[in-house]
Amino acid sequence: MRHFALLLLLSLPLLAADTADKKRGALTALPQISNVDGVSKEDLEKYKAAFVKSAQDEAVKNARAKLQDLRARLQYASADERKNLRQEFEALTDEVRKALQAAIAKNDPSLKKDTIEKIGDAIEDNLKAKAKEMNAKTTAKTPTKPFPFGDKPKTDDAKPATADTK
Repeated sequence: MRHFALLLLLSLPLLAADTADKKRGALTALPQISNVDGVSKEDLEKYKAAFVKSAQDEAVKNARAKLQDLRARLQYASADERKNLRQEFEALTDEVRKALQAAIAKNDPSLKKDTIEKIGDAIEDNLKAKAKEMNAKTTAKTPTKPFPFGDKPKTDDAKPATADTK
């Protein structure tokens, strides 16, 4: 479940950045992390540089393409179809994460595996917190009145009887 949430949050800005990369030539979707417990600032800077380079790795591109194809299939899928594809989605999410970690390790061999995982987990936690914050903001703006908006609540007050004259 942890990998599912990470890739869901990480892949959307990355996929959007892939199209922007063609125009600007740089990946800018890496979340801003200033410090991670147990990781030096220079390791964090190395990770950021390796992360940008990893976007060009073929394994990462292929894994993201598979995930994007699955997302396209899920867009109009029914609830049952989505439920059945959840395991496939989680497996692809895991594949993207592993490909990304391998590409980062390949781009900067001086980074240890546990350092890469710690930073990845910190980014995931940061993205989860931001998503939760954004969700709280959108739910706070949701009106409490039923559709159509602005209807007055029904009351049990009866209208005064009118005299019928003929």
